[in-house]
Amino acid sequence: MARIVLMGSTDAAVELTGAALAARLRARYIDGDELRPPARRRRRRGESTPAASDAEIWLDALRLVLVEASAVVVTTGPLTRVARDAVRARVRDVVFVELVGRQSVGEPLTQDEAGFRLAAGTDLQAVVDRVADLLTAP
Repeated sequence: MARIVLMGSTDAAVELTGAALAARLRARYIDGDELRPPARRRRRRGESTPAASDAEIWLDALRLVLVEASAVVVTTGPLTRVARDAVRARVRDVVFVELVGRQSVGEPLTQDEAGFRLAAGTDLQAVVDRVADLLTAP
């Protein structure tokens, strides 16, 4: 089955799209913020200063979830290429999908990495259908 990391900003309705995609694929849905320790969530809300180790702790939790689940959709904000490569180093069959503006629709994340970009802000069902179709294409 699929291990998917759906990336994008909050205004791109990533969480809603991720939950709908997980339901369509009969996969587990996880909001990536749930993988952060409580102290880190407070720092993200501006209640304290972020620690340098926060990102690595979160990436470890993400990798663990992806390795343990056979079918999962995890939503998160945009990840850097370095972070995506760190995940791929331990989870080879993960697919990254980024919700972006219309000008990047259908473009690969980069020329040398698997995954793709889709337009945010379009009909939710159309986005979910497009992702599901891309993931199940031969």
